[in-house]
Amino acid sequence: MVQLVIFDFDGTLVESEVLASEIHSHQLGALGLQITPAEVIRHFTGVTSALMTEKLLTDFNIELPADFFDAYEAEIAARARSELKPTRGTPQTLSQLTTPFCLASNSTREWIVEGLKAANLDPHFEEGIYPASLVEKGKPAPDLFLHIADIHDVPTSDCLVIEDSQSGVQAAVSAGCQVLGFVGGGHIMEGHGEKLLDLGAAELISDMRELLNRF
Repeated sequence: MVQLVIFDFDGTLVESEVLASEIHSHQLGALGLQITPAEVIRHFTGVTSALMTEKLLTDFNIELPADFFDAYEAEIAARARSELKPTRGTPQTLSQLTTPFCLASNSTREWIVEGLKAANLDPHFEEGIYPASLVEKGKPAPDLFLHIADIHDVPTSDCLVIEDSQSGVQAAVSAGCQVLGFVGGGHIMEGHGEKLLDLGAAELISDMRELLNRF
């Protein structure tokens, strides 16, 4: 039984991951780390800014300046207004889905609101936006999904999570949710779907409209 559908945001509802990886690649290049957008996707998709900061320091010996993420959010918001698109089948699915739904993201509330507006998805999320800042630990910890289930008074076993990242799938599985892996984003690389299945995603979908067949 599914009482609540929980969507991830970046790379699941909107095609933001390629855009984000281009910006981060340029930013990190200016700091002396030559890293391609594809490598950014491979290392940092789905992680919090705190975890990205930690990984850059421990794995690449790069210490980020204090304004790194503020500058990133300003640039992606500016580019999103003309470049950001919803993922395949998402507008139709959100318009037709009758089961209650919300979104859970490691991104900031400010970017989520900006991104939803840029992709013309904001009318579907006047409520139900849950950024990781609401809990102590973002994905891959289960905290955010446990928090959402508690707020909606729904068992986690009755929550269906749609995730494109390994950290998101790991978090949802740890919380006891049902999970579908979304592989319809432009950032998805060969073999990524298999990784999501290995982490506990029940199935993969490449077009959000496939979700409608389940209700």
